[in-house]
Amino acid sequence: DKTVTYDEFVLMYRRVRSDDTMLEPRALYNVVDFMMNDYNCDGKIDVDEATQLMYLRAGKTIDEHSINEFLTKLFKGNLDNDSTVNFYDYLDFVEGQKHQDPKGKKLEAQRSSFSNSMKKGTKS
Repeated sequence: DKTVTYDEFVLMYRRVRSDDTMLEPRALYNVVDFMMNDYNCDGKIDVDEATQLMYLRAGKTIDEHSINEFLTKLFKGNLDNDSTVNFYDYLDFVEGQKHQDPKGKKLEAQRSSFSNSMKKGTKS
């Protein structure tokens, strides 16, 4: 019916947030995630908004080094107070993160196994 109900939206958001395999479709999630972090609705995420994002996602357990590493990647090394990231830069960052495997070879093995099972028409 070309609409997304609230229940469908919540299900999509939760599935993507908990997906370690990166196989869930993320297009709508990426738009929503960007909009949720653009607190002043100016179409850009600034350093303060990105820092708040890190604390909201990781809580008090995150260290300053991890925050600085994240911000450096997101803002491509330009961390002055006027730095902003628009939606397209944010998507580039998200796509780059998707290809990094924090769990070693496990994620690639899961993807390969899933892909092979889909080709054979079986479930793993």
